[in-house]
Amino acid sequence: MQDLRPSFKAVYPEGCIGPGEGTFRGQCAVFAETVIKMQTPGGVIGYGLQDKINMVNNHGTPLAQMGGNFLIGDVVIQNLGPYGHVSVVNFFPGGGYLQLSESNFHEDMRVHHTRTLAANDPCIIGVLRGTLNVPFVNP
Repeated sequence: MQDLRPSFKAVYPEGCIGPGEGTFRGQCAVFAETVIKMQTPGGVIGYGLQDKINMVNNHGTPLAQMGGNFLIGDVVIQNLGPYGHVSVVNFFPGGGYLQLSESNFHEDMRVHHTRTLAANDPCIIGVLRGTLNVPFVNP
């Protein structure tokens, strides 16, 4: 898979409210758990920052061990705010950057597919891997 943007946009168009119900609707982890079938207990990432860190340490790969080897579809756990943040790599735009699909980055419950992040950004805790859980759309 070279580009997951069309796959994610087909299910969650740019600017739409993210998946989920009740207080979890639109949350970043719910989006990632919906589009990527996680290989974690219960298929979940966790609620708080420490939950997410524990998932990376127990079921993923910390940034220090990545060696820059990100894959399209990686779930990137970031140390942002008290709950952390979760995004999914959708494309490699070049120059050592990751392009991300995510929900609630702006605390608005909305899905976006355009933010880029340096692959060596110190906010990255690590990644979790899974399988695509939405239909693949060939670009």
